Amino acid sequence: KIGDFTVREDVPLPVLGSGNKSLAADDITPDNIILGMLEVLKNDPVNDNLSYYRDFIYTVKPSIDEMLTSAALEAENNMDFNDAIDIYKGLLALNNDSKDHILNIAVCYDEFSQFLYSKGKENEAFKMEDLAAKYFKILENNSDKNDRVYYYLGRFYLIRENYDKAVDFLRDFIKL
Repeated sequence: KIGDFTVREDVPLPVLGSGNKSLAADDITPDNIILGMLEVLKNDPVNDNLSYYRDFIYTVKPSIDEMLTSAALEAENNMDFNDAIDIYKGLLALNNDSKDHILNIAVCYDEFSQFLYSKGKENEAFKMEDLAAKYFKILENNSDKNDRVYYYLGRFYLIRENYDKAVDFLRDFIKL
């Protein structure tokens, strides 16, 4: 037992090892188990144990959303967009209904696309822009928007010169 949570013996605990050696007893730590579970959540969306892994993670690390979001934001601020996106994907796999996680990954893809455009990498930038648009569309179709969502939707459409949408979202942002 971990608090009110019952650890099940019939569910395997994935462990994320260092990758360059055999799994050692020292590798079996709560953090490596959580990282292993996050990998399963991200890469195996039909795994039978997903809800168990989510419950396990939130029991062992109740503040994991804040910790990982902070790490992703730091990576993003350091222009390590791929690392940030990987972390955001883990957060989204952990809680795919979170508007904050959807917004964060949308903004990260958008920032990455702008960075790539500034470096003259048009094809890569366009791919990142498409991914950003996919997540922004999810937020746009959600009827329960907060001020951050309105702001970033407005900014996204302003950069893409869709001024009608940009003005509408930025007006809603200002109203809030």
